[in-house]
Amino acid sequence: MLLVGHCSADGPQITKLLEANFDAKVDHARTFDATISAVSTKSYDLIIINRLLDETGESGLDLIATIKKKDKPPTMMLVSNYPDAQEEAIKLGASPGFGKRNLNTRSTVDIIRGALAS
Repeated sequence: MLLVGHCSADGPQITKLLEANFDAKVDHARTFDATISAVSTKSYDLIIINRLLDETGESGLDLIATIKKKDKPPTMMLVSNYPDAQEEAIKLGASPGFGKRNLNTRSTVDIIRGALAS
C-alpha cells in the first residue's frame, strides 16, 4: 500500500491501522511527483491519498485524475472529511474513502477492506 501526502501525525496512525488490520507493507510518498515515480516503479494494491498533500498543498484529486490515466491504474481512495471531495474522487474513479475523524473506527477498516476487494 502507498500513503500519499499525509502529515507526520496522520501518516503513522494510518500506517498502524493498515498494519494492524491487513497484511500490509506501507510505503509513503509526500509529493505529487514522488507518487507518480512510486507508481511507475512498483505495483500497489491500494493508494490512500490525502485531499491536500501536506508537504506541498498539491491536490489529491488532481493526483487521482493523473494516475487514473495510466494503463491498469491501482485502486485509490481519498482521505477527506468533506463529502464533496469524496464525491469528486469517486467520479474520478477512486473507491469510496474515509475522513480523518473516522480513522480509528470499524467502518474505516471495512471501507479499506472493500477497496482491496475491488
